Order: sequence, then C-alpha cells, then structure tokens
Amino acid sequence: MSTVSQRRRSVSENITEAILQMVRSGELQPGTRLLSERDLALLHGVSR
Repeated sequence: MSTVSQRRRSVSENITEAILQMVRSGELQPGTRLLSERDLALLHGVSR
C-alpha cells in the first residue's frame, strides 16, 4: 500500500493561497492594492 506524506500548511501559506484565490476568482484584480497588514490579519483571524 502506498502512503502519501502530507505536511500541514503554515498560516502564511494558507493566507497566500487565499489571496491568490481572490485574484483567480476576480474578487481582487491584478494591480489592486492589498489591505494593510493589520486588516489582513483581522480578516484571517491571525496576529501580525
């Protein structure tokens, strides 16, 4: 039986993926400024 090793993604990887998904979906247009670090942290429920 083959086992696939899966590592847990870090919080920063999860947030990066969320931002990329926003771009892919058109919710965030390329070239648009991101929210401030503080606002991104609040949006994702993490500390800075």
